Amino acid sequence: MTDTVLSRRALNRTLLTRQLLLERVRRPVLDVVELLVGMQAQEPIDPYVGLWTRIDGFDPSRVLELRLLERQG
Repeated sequence: MTDTVLSRRALNRTLLTRQLLLERVRRPVLDVVELLVGMQAQEPIDPYVGLWTRIDGFDPSRVLELRLLERQG
């Protein structure tokens, strides 16, 4: 097996891709939140901005719906 050393740029791009920051995706909000479990919000608006930057066609009302479902379940 050959050890491959990735360049700084390749590592950077890999990290940004894993965090869905290179391009927006068409995925359900819940799937993105589960993927980004480590995403934290210090201000209430931050999760919406974070999700909006990652999800193509993001609808903020979907987060509220998920929160209401969580409380019911």
